[in-house]
Amino acid sequence: MEPALSDVAGDAKWAELAPLLDLGEERGCLELSEVEQLTGALDLDDETVERLYEEIDAREIELHDDCG
Repeated sequence: MEPALSDVAGDAKWAELAPLLDLGEERGCLELSEVEQLTGALDLDDETVERLYEEIDAREIELHDDCG
């Protein structure tokens, strides 16, 4: 069984990722720039970024260049 995103990212970083995922669920999509900006700002390692994209996919959130 793979670890949950919160286990990989750590509580502090997960707390900053959760609102982005919530927004994506609310809108049904996220902009790639939003995800890239936050992952860069949090200086996430490759494994954590991969887990984030897996979580986005699991929540059936679409990724687009422009959600508008």
